[in-house]
Amino acid sequence: MANHDFSFAGGDLLRKMDASWFVSYYCYLNGDTSQLNWQNVSPKSCRSRKLVFRKSKQFHLFWLNEILKMDPNKLGKNKIGLTGSDVVNMANTLLQNPQFLANTKNIDNFKKWLTAKGIRSNKAIGDAVSRVKRIMRKYDINGWYTVDGCKRLKKQFEYPRKAEQAGLKPLVNIPFKSTNYYDGMRSLLDALKLYIEYLNS
Repeated sequence: MANHDFSFAGGDLLRKMDASWFVSYYCYLNGDTSQLNWQNVSPKSCRSRKLVFRKSKQFHLFWLNEILKMDPNKLGKNKIGLTGSDVVNMANTLLQNPQFLANTKNIDNFKKWLTAKGIRSNKAIGDAVSRVKRIMRKYDINGWYTVDGCKRLKKQFEYPRKAEQAGLKPLVNIPFKSTNYYDGMRSLLDALKLYIEYLNS
């Protein structure tokens, strides 16, 4: 297995499958029946990896984005016969999957829900939508919602003042233009809570 840095959310689970195997199997499940490289492991190992795959759906979108950042040379050192470029290209294709693009429809409905909730300011609506989109680029909110109502995801976005005072960085893998993490994280968490309230409605 290639020596990647898996120090991100769910990385221990992805390590158990191997990033290249994960992408290959995901492509197969999403209609590319010619993609069979995932079968190039032992039957026992395959069963084990499939089990991890089924139990980690909330991470899949996030992992695909992380895989795009990985070194193709390391990705190419897999044992299932894929080049690093193959893996990256397939990950890019998967990110166009309707499962993830469906977030666009949810965002449109979210806008309508915000208006119905009584939020009339176009700026307030725009800010909330923009922040939810920022989160969605890295995290499958809808996937987390089906798992535990986003309880664990919300926990990752909590960033108390004492964390800022201690000079700690946020747990989430979202870039910030400023080092004023407290205000940035608070605004993202507020937007996330609104989106969860929308999903509950």
